[in-house]
Amino acid sequence: MNLNRVLREVNIEILTKTIYLTGGFVAKEFRGNRLLGTLMTEITERLLDENPEVVSACTHVFGSNIPSLKTCEKLGFVILTTKQAINNEINNYLPSNVKHLLINKYK
Repeated sequence: MNLNRVLREVNIEILTKTIYLTGGFVAKEFRGNRLLGTLMTEITERLLDENPEVVSACTHVFGSNIPSLKTCEKLGFVILTTKQAINNEINNYLPSNVKHLLINKYK
């Protein structure tokens, strides 16, 4: 098995003039307090103020992470594209064989 080939199945290309929020994790004991949404909003607002040319923000969420999907949707993100790995061996390395690219357009 070629791990790079398997991981490429869920690779999503980046967009220009876009903020990428790629690594939000909340410790189990603090989940349910809307921390991720608050942090994403604060970071995005600051970056938009500093970079007026930015037109959107994106984030990747694995299909199995329903709480993160719901948080992103509450913040105005919508699914732009979904990638699904054909080779289910990817589940040995990642939390899901499905990955969504969500976008929130500002302009």
